[in-house]
Formats: sequence, structure tokens, C-alpha cells
Amino acid sequence: MSQSLLTNAESIKKSADLLFGKGNYEAAVGMYANALESLIKLRGAFVGEDCASRCFANQAQCYLKLNKFEEALRAVDIAISIPSSNSDLHMYSKLWFLRSKCLEGLANLPQALFSIDRAIGILSSSE
Repeated sequence: MSQSLLTNAESIKKSADLLFGKGNYEAAVGMYANALESLIKLRGAFVGEDCASRCFANQAQCYLKLNKFEEALRAVDIAISIPSSNSDLHMYSKLWFLRSKCLEGLANLPQALFSIDRAIGILSSSE
């Protein structure tokens, strides 16, 4: 059961990725939300964390393209909080960089700089 839910969520995410690639950001946000709804049914199963993290990160990218900086920040903060995000240091640093772009859009430059420093620190520690 959990494997089929994960497969379904990943399939929906791929459809959302295609919409994102075509510049259809509003529709992509909705598709990422649908993928996340499928993942919610996996509650307690760690197999869906990577997909969830990427869905939230991609939602944040869509919101940035739409200049919806608060929504983007909420989505990226959730992605950062997912434990599997921390295990892939390259992905984790990209999330912090994405967070800095959200904060820059909100004109919160001190926090944007903090996030950039965090991203650089993560990359430096992985070398």
C-alpha cells in the first residue's frame, strides 16, 4: 500500500515538474499540493520524505516566480524542516539559498544574508 501511494505521489510530482517547466506555475503549485496529499497518507513512513521535501522546494520555486514571497518562504521552511533534506547536503544548501531568495523578495536582507551564509557553510562543511 505505502509503495503504491509513494509511486502515485512521485507520478503527480513529475506532472507538476512538467507544468513548472512550461511556466505554468499556478497549476504546478496545485499539482505539488496533490502529491503532498498522497504523501500525507504515508504518515509515519519515512519513504516519502524525499519526495515531500522536493515538492515543498518546488512549490517555493513556483511561488517565487509568481512573486508570492510569503508563500514561498513557508514552503521552503517546511522543506528545510524535513529530516531527509538534511542528509543530502547539496539539496540542503540549495534550500537555504532558496530561502534567501524568498527573504530578499520580502526585503528582509539581514535574514537573507544569514540564509546565504548558512548555505555556504553547509557546502563548505561537505568538502
